Amino acid sequence: SICLASAILRFHPVKAFTTMLRDGRKSSSPNSAITEAAIAGALDIKLGGPTFDATKQLINEYHSEYVCNGADSTAAYDKAVQKARSHQNWVSMIAITKRWRHMRMKMEYESAKYLKEITIPALFVFGENDGQVYPSWAMEEMNIVFPDSIPSNFSTFSIAGANHYFHVVPPCYDYEDDSDTIRKNFSFRFKEVFREWIFDHL
Repeated sequence: SICLASAILRFHPVKAFTTMLRDGRKSSSPNSAITEAAIAGALDIKLGGPTFDATKQLINEYHSEYVCNGADSTAAYDKAVQKARSHQNWVSMIAITKRWRHMRMKMEYESAKYLKEITIPALFVFGENDGQVYPSWAMEEMNIVFPDSIPSNFSTFSIAGANHYFHVVPPCYDYEDDSDTIRKNFSFRFKEVFREWIFDHL
């Protein structure tokens, strides 16, 4: 449907299809990998992840997990660092599962290098309650990479109350207790920001 829509809207339907085939299976995400790849091809853009490297991403995820289970933030951080290092050591030697193979691929990712290469308009959107990519950590990394100022071609937004999926939910929300109401509670502000940015840069 994305390929068809891109043809109707006169974007890049062939790129949507070829990018979907090429990159759609590379991500460990079971829900959005193929869709993201098709959209990237249709709009002829690149979609990225965190602004920090794979090690910090793991620490972020584990820290959030420990905090959500009731741990003190400082103690959670120390445990998260240890766990991330341990997992990376195993992954570098034995990448058995798809998740671990994806993790090994991400270990080679150096965000600073790619951030410095961006010369076209770039949109960075963070969810205020995102436990997988803390907005404060992401912006901190951006300020390290660009100590003088964030490039003028970068647009950054933090979506109030939104999590990693841009659903408006409290921190540490448990999707095992999910309902249709929550799934439909998608941030209007995110849609507004994304739509306006796209049309401003067409």
